Amino acid sequence: MESHDIYREFNVEYLRNLYVRSKKEFEMFRTMFNAGSYDQEKMDDDQAKYFKKKLKNRVVDIENTIDIHCNLIGGLERWMDQSYMYKLAALEANEEKITMKDDTCMRLIDLI
Repeated sequence: MESHDIYREFNVEYLRNLYVRSKKEFEMFRTMFNAGSYDQEKMDDDQAKYFKKKLKNRVVDIENTIDIHCNLIGGLERWMDQSYMYKLAALEANEEKITMKDDTCMRLIDLI
């Protein structure tokens, strides 16, 4: 059985690292986009808007996966008001419960 969401197959540590990196990339590009300081010869405004949207969607997809994992262990309602970094820390402490609830989750544990 396989998942249709590759993020669900990452372990919590990798998911956290990917989330942090994705947030940073989105924030950096959003800042450049809002200031108009990206290279407009290489990327016109429409391409920049599309790229910004793609970066934002990647962050949202990871956040959705974090919420799915929280829901599997009954923590989504308890942690609804918490940040995603808090949720990731809670998931890391309960990682074994996630795989017990859904065997399609966290199968990719060693990516190196």
